[in-house]
Amino acid sequence: MSEWIKDEIGNHIKTYAGGTPNRAIDAYFNGDIPWISSGEVNQSYIDKTKEHISLAGLESSSAKWIPSGAVLLAMYGATAGQVAKLKITATANQAVLALIPDETYIDKDYLFHILDFEKERILYLAQGSGQPNLSKGLIDNYKISFPKNVDQQKKISLVLDTCDTVIEQTQAAIEKYKAIKQGMLHDLFTRGLTASGQLRPTPQQAPELYKQSELGLIPKEWEVKISDSIVRYINGRAYSIHEWETTGTPVIRLQNLTGSGETYYYSTLKLPEDQYCNKGDLLYMWSASFGPHIWNGDKAIYHYHIWKVECSKGMLQDYFYYNLLRFTDTVLNGANGSTMAHITKEKMDKRLVLTPPIQEQSEITSRIHSIDTKLQSEESLLSKYQSIKKGLMSDLLSGKRGV
Repeated sequence: MSEWIKDEIGNHIKTYAGGTPNRAIDAYFNGDIPWISSGEVNQSYIDKTKEHISLAGLESSSAKWIPSGAVLLAMYGATAGQVAKLKITATANQAVLALIPDETYIDKDYLFHILDFEKERILYLAQGSGQPNLSKGLIDNYKISFPKNVDQQKKISLVLDTCDTVIEQTQAAIEKYKAIKQGMLHDLFTRGLTASGQLRPTPQQAPELYKQSELGLIPKEWEVKISDSIVRYINGRAYSIHEWETTGTPVIRLQNLTGSGETYYYSTLKLPEDQYCNKGDLLYMWSASFGPHIWNGDKAIYHYHIWKVECSKGMLQDYFYYNLLRFTDTVLNGANGSTMAHITKEKMDKRLVLTPPIQEQSEITSRIHSIDTKLQSEESLLSKYQSIKKGLMSDLLSGKRGV
């Protein structure tokens, strides 16, 4: 660490916040000057802005020009502590702090990475009990570590920039596959597939292939069935506090399915067999969080905010899963409750379900599985790359490891 320096940001970096023109004066906005809000400081770089101000708006407010290459830090709001590289010359509001380093001491890309690495610690400095608030003074006095040799800083930045590029490319691939999946769900649940595995022509192209139904135009081979004739929703069990155990059968709660919490409670109660679910079973969250979920764990009990869904002989479980996924918004329109929204079993039982022949259900499911497999592969890679970057940041930005 002898070739490293630890110093306050304000000693080598110029910092200043922006401002907001009077919104009551229309002439101050919709001009040609890019203007950044703190909510936009949630990405690696900024090369365009949602809003623009006029020269009159700039001159009438505390907004200031920020040069391209500056590092931006959100001081308060939902994105507090987030940093971004500025790729254009722009202005910003008062919740955005511009940091312009003296590059004889600090490389601008290195500054971005060290602030990104330190953001959780920086937020500990936040003032206020609601949303975290930072200030220019707090940032100026915050100490960062950096190699004395600027070329060494640039080498570290290059490694981390490469990581960011790979991560961004993977994120872009994920978004692409998600868009493809949405389009595929729409087409498959409105047009379906012919016996040869091709999408049917649209109703406009071949009206003779469709018929009217309670759900509008559908392929002639399809039926519209009432949910309770093809599936059964089985209620989970409610527990009192004294029934939770530290060992036994795990109990699946909403947070275990939504990712908001991984801790499991357990039960040693002997329950009817339909109160258990096994790997591959379809579950549906009907309270607070909504949606279908294929259980991939071992044998478990499901809590009362969750239904287990059993499909009849004429309905493939995977097809019904995607049907629920595709029409979640429609289901939510029937939700009850103001403090905690929920779907009633009675409404779900009476929901109308598009029902193709069983073979077509299988083909539709297979098509969606293929895109899901690609999505899962990219998401797995993203997690791997993010983990690699996290380790590199810890090593390279602390001097534990050289480039």
